[in-house]
Amino acid sequence: MKLGETTRDINLYVERYRCRVCNKLWYADEPFYPDTRHGVPIVDLAVAFSAKHPFHKTARILSGLGILIDRGTVRSYSQLPKPDMTEMYGIPVPNRIIALSGLVAEGRPVEGAELLAILALPPTDRATPNRRPAPEEERDEEEKKEERISPDI
Repeated sequence: MKLGETTRDINLYVERYRCRVCNKLWYADEPFYPDTRHGVPIVDLAVAFSAKHPFHKTARILSGLGILIDRGTVRSYSQLPKPDMTEMYGIPVPNRIIALSGLVAEGRPVEGAELLAILALPPTDRATPNRRPAPEEERDEEEKKEERISPDI
């Protein structure tokens, strides 16, 4: 990721689980396509832009957005199936990006299962978004509980 003049790596830690019976190891659900090292929104952008631009120009466009990917990686991602896209001012924008931006615009933290569901990744049939209420909603629910608990005088 590029922040101003400096670059910064973003690391994602995914929980691992081991079966006590068979000792098999597996990873928790994660927002990646199989065999990719970048998140689904970034891969979708690379695929969408590479459908319209050469690989080196796609890498340059993504760099302008603060996403550092080399043209070889863009080339390998371009072989993936194209995501559903919407043309906005002549720019192909993946629908997942639009859905994700709407979720972030709500101004609250995005939980893991909710992120997987909005990105429509395969494990979403197992992941039920447990949306944490906004602070105002929490206060409203606490007030309702107090109303139920307090006796009528």
